[in-house]
Amino acid sequence: MNPQILAAALLIMGGLVLARRLPQLAAVDNAYNYLTVNLGQAIGAISSDQDTMARTLYGEARGQSRQQKENVAAVIMNRYRMRKEGRGYPSWGPVGATIAQICTAPRQFSCWNPDDRNYPLCRAVDTRDPAFVECLEIAGDAISGRLVDRTGGADHYATLITVPSWARNAAEVLRDGAHKFWRLVT
Repeated sequence: MNPQILAAALLIMGGLVLARRLPQLAAVDNAYNYLTVNLGQAIGAISSDQDTMARTLYGEARGQSRQQKENVAAVIMNRYRMRKEGRGYPSWGPVGATIAQICTAPRQFSCWNPDDRNYPLCRAVDTRDPAFVECLEIAGDAISGRLVDRTGGADHYATLITVPSWARNAAEVLRDGAHKFWRLVT
């Protein structure tokens, strides 16, 4: 990594952090988010896990509120923690799976199914889309432990209009926006 590029990026970000504190400059806030994410990608600060989780949130919940996206992120993190401990279902990924492996495990998050209409969107989206920038922020919060799990430890969810076979005998733990949430693994 070029130290001069890193120094310039930190200088720009530092100036934007100060400017961000001025509430009348909403455009500065948008510029801060855009530059933070793009510079993070440029210097390798955004991991494969964060990028893949953000793409999953985008594909699964992009039209929903921030809290609803956070609830989907909580399910991903709950599955990740369980597989790290050797619990949960093998279909979620191997024991010790990365967050990216949890997200992209076959038939787990529909946006990664090649026949799903969201699949090409997840693969092509970039930081010019403000919804994806928000998803990157949520994924970063989730991975760093700053995300509050409002789902009660849910490890499954589905849209309100579907009743998956695995949910027929399960107790719903949360209904939020377009999704219902369940905890199947204790």
